[in-house]
Amino acid sequence: MPNPTKDKKHKQSKTAPTAHPTGTDTVALIICIGGKWQDQIPFEEVDADLIEQIRAKILESTEAAVIDITDISRWPDSQRWLLLQLIKVLGTRLVAKVAAQTWPDPFKAVLNAMVGSDDLRAHARSIEAAKEAAAVFYPEVINAAVGLINRRLVELGEPRLAAGSLAKGNQGACGQRRR
Repeated sequence: MPNPTKDKKHKQSKTAPTAHPTGTDTVALIICIGGKWQDQIPFEEVDADLIEQIRAKILESTEAAVIDITDISRWPDSQRWLLLQLIKVLGTRLVAKVAAQTWPDPFKAVLNAMVGSDDLRAHARSIEAAKEAAAVFYPEVINAAVGLINRRLVELGEPRLAAGSLAKGNQGACGQRRR
């Protein structure tokens, strides 16, 4: 069975990690499986094959795994989509973590990882992540999910999403925002 921590060379994390080392632009995938933090995998190396290796490793474990999504606003679009799909497929076997708190509901974890507009690119990506998470985890109640996104945007002091901003598809549509 392939092992993502043995198949590729990565920096080993010995303690509860953050999504990126302070003062750097490195963004890494960080997962805890069976109580042990795995290697920090740079997102440039995250692809469908690696996601499948991670999925298999988590399913082999008798314990739930934790994925740190604190910096989801810095994740590249395609890798973020793959990881949201992985979280959905694994259900309760993979719990999302934001800062020091774990969230049984991955959509609420993504909401809590949203950031304000001090960094416009990160802000836009965090909105896209929330819209994608709504489409992945709550497609049947998308309007209610958008309501939660809007509540979070208001908490951040930002404009709300316009009604129908998710109408273009499941991977998050660029919607108009309003106050």
